[in-house]
Amino acid sequence: MLQIWLLITALLTFSVPAWGAAITSAQSGNWSDTATWVDGAPPGVGDSFVIADTHVVTVIANVTTGDTSTTNTVRGALVINQDVVFTNNAPFTLSNSSGSGALTMHPGSTLDMSGGAYNFYHNSGFAGSTTSNLLGTAVKRVWIKGGTGRFQHTQPTGGMTLYWRYADLTGFTNASGNVLGAYTSMDIQNCLFKDTIRWTIGTLSTPAGTQYIFNNNDIRNSASISGRMWEFQKNNSDSTNTVSISGNTFVGNSPTTLQVVYVAGGYFKPTAQANNNVIYDAIWQAGTFLGSMDGNIGFHSAAVTQADQPIFNLGLGGVTFQQGIVAGYNPNSHGITNATSADNGDIIIQNSVLELYNTGASTPNMLCPSGPQDITIRRNLFLGEGNGILAALVSSAGALTVANNTFYCNLPGDPALSFEFAGYRTGYTKFSSNFVYDLYASTFISFKLISGSNTADEVDEADYNAFKGPNSETLAKYYQLTNAASLGTHDLSSTDPQFVDPSRTLGGYAHSLNPALSTLTHFADEAVKRNGFDKTGAPAAYTSGFDAASAITWVRAGFTPTNSSLLTTGESGSYIGAVQPIIVQNGKSRKHQFNFANGFRF
Repeated sequence: MLQIWLLITALLTFSVPAWGAAITSAQSGNWSDTATWVDGAPPGVGDSFVIADTHVVTVIANVTTGDTSTTNTVRGALVINQDVVFTNNAPFTLSNSSGSGALTMHPGSTLDMSGGAYNFYHNSGFAGSTTSNLLGTAVKRVWIKGGTGRFQHTQPTGGMTLYWRYADLTGFTNASGNVLGAYTSMDIQNCLFKDTIRWTIGTLSTPAGTQYIFNNNDIRNSASISGRMWEFQKNNSDSTNTVSISGNTFVGNSPTTLQVVYVAGGYFKPTAQANNNVIYDAIWQAGTFLGSMDGNIGFHSAAVTQADQPIFNLGLGGVTFQQGIVAGYNPNSHGITNATSADNGDIIIQNSVLELYNTGASTPNMLCPSGPQDITIRRNLFLGEGNGILAALVSSAGALTVANNTFYCNLPGDPALSFEFAGYRTGYTKFSSNFVYDLYASTFISFKLISGSNTADEVDEADYNAFKGPNSETLAKYYQLTNAASLGTHDLSSTDPQFVDPSRTLGGYAHSLNPALSTLTHFADEAVKRNGFDKTGAPAAYTSGFDAASAITWVRAGFTPTNSSLLTTGESGSYIGAVQPIIVQNGKSRKHQFNFANGFRF
């Protein structure tokens, strides 16, 4: 009997590792197979593990492992099968000096790190390459569940390959933030980042020629660092990257202290895309982004109180903002601004709807162009209550062209300020072929130079504009301009555009899709659901049609003129206003075909 007991004791001594010891893989295989591990027993509660180079270990049933005093390390590959929960009570790292540390998660699987302050390290300690494949689906997302730790890449060199689909990354609230640094390739789509802290995507050491795709993701309740909730960076000497930051929704977590989505840190090439994003109670700051911004929706709710903050800042230039929506209720907001420190290229703002409302003593400014860039503002609708354009100018400013816009945006008892100067601009300034509609003003003002400003070179050209208001427009169209007498020789006064339906607003568009909805906030609340989550991050069904292109088409149709006098009276025979007139003759509608590219000078 004593001999049997001694034998059992010996077997237990040699076959079971000491509590908390690191257990290393012996070969590829399933996690639960004894042959997979050097000590012949799979790691369990309180154990740390190392998956050695070239080994692929597959988890086929729920596992809990981890020793908080050490780190679980994958130098080969860890595969978590469909619907499996891998509870990791320790820091977790993909780390390899020569091979390729890899994590693959299949649909419905979970890597649960919520038990403590556990960091997820992507390529820590070595300059080798690491890969994470998060292979969720629309019906079975994968989940990397953080606690109070951090998700980070710690090496300034080496490569990361990130292929993430339908992943939920919740938690990771370490105060130093989450960083995905230098990498080889990033393709992150349809992921949810919730209850976390600022993520910085990329660094200035991003290798040339890398793929940079961040599309259709949702950011909710992300605490900020230095005012930023999210940050994109790229190598400032590389123009070969594939760059797309599109279809995402960013919701700020504090309407009283607006957070910033910062797209800067390096130069994005001119073909970069940042399209069809939704920015809700936050600020998009383009920084050194160069490229297209098509179909974006930006909204500030009535809860926003922070003064003088834009919805979109187009940075240093080289940006085309088009087919977008800029909307809100904050009287302290500016719709679109740009940086004044440098000139990286022209700024074009076109074919968009700007609808801001006054909810306090201040008046919102829908566009505030400034800085040294050449800026063109054309074919936009300005709706709501506020100033259309407040040109906050500097002496080194470039050319400014405001052409073929419709202004339908003044306050009861206030002048209709479609365009207002607050300074002095050296570049050529042109205001042409715009329609200004005054709804309420007791004193009609279309174009104003603020009293006391430098008047030496205030406006170079203002002509071919049309006006409609309850008073005598000819007396104050160009107010406080020293050269007003030489302006507007081809203007049309007291001209009713005969809009198809000028009551069409974004709130009205929401009502057309759902009779229970009727406000601008309703529109924004539905638009932010585009990827299946509401503004809190809860799952929510999206109703087709709450996108910029569809809404703009509907609103612009209402502001289509039917007055034939606007057809060819703009500059060079163009039409006047943002929308091409439709004339009904003999029961048929007729559009005046005009080629802006060939026939109209901007």
